[in-house]
Amino acid sequence: MQITEKVACFIVHTKWEDIPIEPSYPIMMTTIKITLKDNRILSGHLEKPKGYPENPLSHEQVAAKYKDCARLVLPQSAITQSLALIESLEEVKDIGQLMQAVSG
Repeated sequence: MQITEKVACFIVHTKWEDIPIEPSYPIMMTTIKITLKDNRILSGHLEKPKGYPENPLSHEQVAAKYKDCARLVLPQSAITQSLALIESLEEVKDIGQLMQAVSG
């Protein structure tokens, strides 16, 4: 079974539950509860998700996210060049270089 089939199978057996939100409820808070076939329950709670100001992404995580998003619209050479320019933006003398790199 391929991963897409596994995910589709999981989604079919997923039960979504809306929880009423109080005005003081932290908007970015996440709680996940999974009930296994044997009725064991796995759960997790996260107050400040990764990327939230109080839980920022590392430089490596931001770069990985950029590469992952950029790969949808740019060739690998443009991703590498644009990331190098972004990481040294203070030294870039002509922002046109970056615009050229990201415009393909």
